[in-house]
Amino acid sequence: MGSGQVTTEKAGMLAGYRILDLTSGGALLCGRLLADLGADVIAVEPPGGNPSRYRAPYAQDRQGPEDSLYWFVYGANKRSVSLDLQSESGREDFRHLVCTADVVLESFAPDYLSGLGLGYDALAEHHPQLIMTSITPFGQTGPRRHYRATDLVMMSLGGSVYLMGEPGREPLCIGVPQAELHAGVEASVATLVALHDRHHRGAGQHIDVAVQSCVVWTLMNAAHFAALGQPTRQRFGAWRESLPGRRRMIFPCRDGYVSAAFFGGPFGGQACRRLVQWMTERNMAPAFMLDIDWETWDDVWLAELGDEGRQEIERVEQAIAAFFAPFTMRELYQQALDRRLMLAPVAHAQMIDEDPQLAAREFFVWHRHVGLGKDLPLPGPFAKCRPAPLHLQRPAPRLGEHNQELLGKVAATETGPAAHPHPPLPKPGERQMAEPRPTPQRDQQPLRHVRVLDLTWYATGPIGTKYLADHGAEVIKVESALRPDGLRQAPPWQGSYEDLDTSQFFANYNTSKRSISLNLATLEARQLVKRLVREWADVVVESFTPGVMAKWGLDYNALRRLKPNLIMLSTCMQGQTGPHAHYAGFGNMLASLCGFYHVTGYPDSGPMPVYGAYTDFVACRFVGLALLAALAHRRRTGEGQYIDLSQYEASLHLLAPALLDYAANGKLAERQGNRHATIAPHGVYRCKGEDRWCAIAVTTEAEWQAFCRVLGHPGWTRRRRFTTLAARLQHVEQLDRRVETWTRTLPSLTVMTLLQEAGVPAGVVQNGTDLYRDPQLHHRGFFVDLEHARMGWVLYEGHQFHLSANPGALWSPAPLLGEHAHTVLRDLLRLPAIEIARLEAQGVLA
Repeated sequence: MGSGQVTTEKAGMLAGYRILDLTSGGALLCGRLLADLGADVIAVEPPGGNPSRYRAPYAQDRQGPEDSLYWFVYGANKRSVSLDLQSESGREDFRHLVCTADVVLESFAPDYLSGLGLGYDALAEHHPQLIMTSITPFGQTGPRRHYRATDLVMMSLGGSVYLMGEPGREPLCIGVPQAELHAGVEASVATLVALHDRHHRGAGQHIDVAVQSCVVWTLMNAAHFAALGQPTRQRFGAWRESLPGRRRMIFPCRDGYVSAAFFGGPFGGQACRRLVQWMTERNMAPAFMLDIDWETWDDVWLAELGDEGRQEIERVEQAIAAFFAPFTMRELYQQALDRRLMLAPVAHAQMIDEDPQLAAREFFVWHRHVGLGKDLPLPGPFAKCRPAPLHLQRPAPRLGEHNQELLGKVAATETGPAAHPHPPLPKPGERQMAEPRPTPQRDQQPLRHVRVLDLTWYATGPIGTKYLADHGAEVIKVESALRPDGLRQAPPWQGSYEDLDTSQFFANYNTSKRSISLNLATLEARQLVKRLVREWADVVVESFTPGVMAKWGLDYNALRRLKPNLIMLSTCMQGQTGPHAHYAGFGNMLASLCGFYHVTGYPDSGPMPVYGAYTDFVACRFVGLALLAALAHRRRTGEGQYIDLSQYEASLHLLAPALLDYAANGKLAERQGNRHATIAPHGVYRCKGEDRWCAIAVTTEAEWQAFCRVLGHPGWTRRRRFTTLAARLQHVEQLDRRVETWTRTLPSLTVMTLLQEAGVPAGVVQNGTDLYRDPQLHHRGFFVDLEHARMGWVLYEGHQFHLSANPGALWSPAPLLGEHAHTVLRDLLRLPAIEIARLEAQGVLA
């Protein structure tokens, strides 16, 4: 380990590790999370400061190096040294720091650090235990590794933008940058996997995180339809796609909007009945709604009715819209909490700031902003852990604040932001292809001695445990056909929808695992779980409603009496404690509660939903991170850990700058479509073909000149209203029309290729079919073909990061429901065949 210092009475889970952080943008979140977990994270900045010190929003619109609220959030909990890596003395100081460190985090363009003699190979030659984590838009190798990118471009090439917005209008990006933040959390997971690997092998390695791959993992099930020969998922505005046509998701109310899910069937039938009961109490339930059997009123049944089914959906939605209209968001939300309805406000920063649930759990941590001279609330620890809690101990450092302490010299600073360097663009035909990657070896995986009992369902928990399974852990999924994982009943299916083993939606999140079927409503099934904990498991992960595990006698206090060093993680919507802990719903409603819907949409319309159960694909990475940190802590101290992970709190880390903008400046983010406050052109432009689009972001004056050259310097580009950034922003509507006049004549791939070869960020707005044909994803081996026992050969999404020395793998396809019940009970618990047969006959194994 490095020489990181512990400054709290109770050391964090990563105490003793030192990490050098050279990242900027959303990649900064990686170091912030590792610092919150107890690592000593040192931001290594150029003399002019990290570029993110000059990134909006700002405190009271001042734009100095200490005024960025973006830096205030994601630079928090770190120390800072300023070094000029362009100078030999600066590089030498950096090498000295590296000798004290365990990890280097960086987000420069590929080859930049190697050009300075500071690439992984050069540093590892003198420090073979070093781990370097590199975060780039498309990865270190491949035909598009040098492509320029912004959030809009990465979200477009990752498939996210295509799925949001109104049909017929331009697709939409989420209203606050997300792509690099996803990669930042993913990089923290990858870094801990490599640290576990170093403990076993004694050597470091280079980690290659590709932002594009991280975005694809947020698409829920959208990427799989094309692979199974089914129609590509489309965008439906304020509705969601369903088999009968579409379902409304956003409803106006007296002071804003709410997001509500009313789809009947096994997922929502009971909530629908409770809503109708409330409508009946207020004499607003139409007679036809009283006659509906909500437990069978699902997509499949309505689709079989054809036009009649679509008309019934519209009648139900009209009745609900009329019922919601006179209530406020808070009134409707309170009823959702009281009655267990699937509803959430389309919350904005003020509502989040005033949320009693966050207040009860003391989520926000207040730190002094020097420029403002007052304390501001920062999103705090992403999970509540004991006995080694996370800590947000210090605000973001001043530039070079710790030079004397760490380098023995005063900070050398310059004025103005440092440019984020790009190497020269390669000539056509000179794009670097991948070097051969090592073959994964299961018996050498870093987590090969870890045993996990997985009692989670849907997406957040299963993906979190999949990180461990794909890197060697033995994971047993506990499930039941009596109340199956909802994703086993969700499309796309390779076969009959009535078969619980033919959903690729479920399969994608449960590779490398075994499955045992247990009816936990029976005492004997719960006793089997206790035996597995006592005799086998190191880790238990569960995602039931708070209180359920305690009712079964399977809560942490009960289980740690069986195994004192047990690690247990509980994840649910809003955490295990607080007045809203019992809130029921899916990730699409939580995305609304978190504020993602409020900031997304066209300037001339209401809020737009983010595709799918978005927060599930935020929180899952935090689940993996917390488990890996707890395992590292147990290896060092012998202690177990209890982790209470609120998906709400974890997800708010990706909206943090907007929350700080309200806290510091009183500003609520407004919907701007795809436009940007300081970049023009910046948008999604129609191209030749049906529903074909390309994202373009001209971020500098040099890029504007290159853009004009690609267009052939048409006369309009020389008009005064377009020659400066300020003028282009003032006349942005005219600018967008001019740009689209050009893009409409060309295929989207041609537009992207022409602009990227000129050094201008651009990206095809890819749909599911495009993703499977994407040459960069193909180069990285992102999609993996596995033979499933029931579905045959199908494609799975692979890893978002590559490990240079000891990569993980998708070791096996998803299990059939209960496929391994007999072998687990026989081999692990040593039950005789006659006893297993009895348990099966009595419904214990159901």
